[in-house]
Amino acid sequence: MSTIHEAPFPGPEIDRLYLNGIYHYAVRFGIDKPCVFTLQCNRKIFHVALMPVGGDPDSVSLRYGFDPGPFVSKFSQRPGPLAGYNPPNAIEAKYLDALNMGISEDGTLNDVGDRALTQIHNLVLATGEQIIRELAGPTSELAGAETLEEALNPETFWLQMLTVDGEARLIRREDFTQPTVDFEPQDMSGVSADLPIFRLAQVEIFETIRPKRAFKVRVGGQVWFCKVADWGFELPPISRDCQVLQKIRDTGLSLLHRVPRLEGLVGLKEGEGVIGFLTNYIETNHDLRDLYELRDDIDTTSSSRREKWACQIKQAIRQLHSQGVIWGDATPRNVLIDREDNAWLVDFGRGFNFNRELMDTKEGDLEGLRVVYMFLKV
Repeated sequence: MSTIHEAPFPGPEIDRLYLNGIYHYAVRFGIDKPCVFTLQCNRKIFHVALMPVGGDPDSVSLRYGFDPGPFVSKFSQRPGPLAGYNPPNAIEAKYLDALNMGISEDGTLNDVGDRALTQIHNLVLATGEQIIRELAGPTSELAGAETLEEALNPETFWLQMLTVDGEARLIRREDFTQPTVDFEPQDMSGVSADLPIFRLAQVEIFETIRPKRAFKVRVGGQVWFCKVADWGFELPPISRDCQVLQKIRDTGLSLLHRVPRLEGLVGLKEGEGVIGFLTNYIETNHDLRDLYELRDDIDTTSSSRREKWACQIKQAIRQLHSQGVIWGDATPRNVLIDREDNAWLVDFGRGFNFNRELMDTKEGDLEGLRVVYMFLKV
């Protein structure tokens, strides 16, 4: 059975990710399956679909290739194909045929698939820019600060590419049902009941670090980092983050070492569950946010800097372990470099980067530390 996979937009040029304010989030594709681009413009989301001939009108299960295996998430309320459209000689059908030829059984793209997906992306923008801008309305600069409530519940539109009078066009599907946010319950056992809880509408977004997941925010004049739970099964829950950060706070490690300090929680509505947390915001180096950004420049980075970071990371891990705290996701991506050029350990949500048998163990952290050392070449 073929699957649908999510991938970032292929191609080396980051400028291709957007067109004058129309930003690309993701593309979903599969052999003999719909090809769906997700775009964002002025805080609104647009799903743009090319539907195969005789497509299934039911919702499609989408598979995501996160380690250790694919998670399954339903594409919310997908409208079925329109009767009388998508004939075999339709423009969109030809593009899907070309894409099918470039997709392997495991969902990866070869050069043919890369080119086909790039061509589809360019066609979507060429045919859809006008309708997307009309539906998106005025620019977000005129709309004031965006709240977390608005970011997690954006107005969403479904567009479909069709061949009309021999030309490809995007039409709005009126039968699309706006999806609702349905967060997974978060286990807050061990997290202090004295922490302040803020509602989504109270949290203003300064910067989106990862869409619908991580943000630089302001609450009551204070700037914080905010991470929210995912809905469905696409990302790990935030329960472990909160529990570990609470233990770090209780032991005072956040005051002694460069690890985040838990400052508050984010809830949906009065009496409803926690769906996010707040920590101090780490102002990172302008030229280097995290260690992974050095992947192409590690040999040109001075050995003294690399050795300093390695020592700081090792010392922080030792102190965490001395208090019974496991980092759980030791990778170069989770080491931030602040403006004083010091290394911070972040992300305590548990990862699947190494042997599953070592997950949530000191040995797993030490294995991750060895990988970081290899990355730093120290």
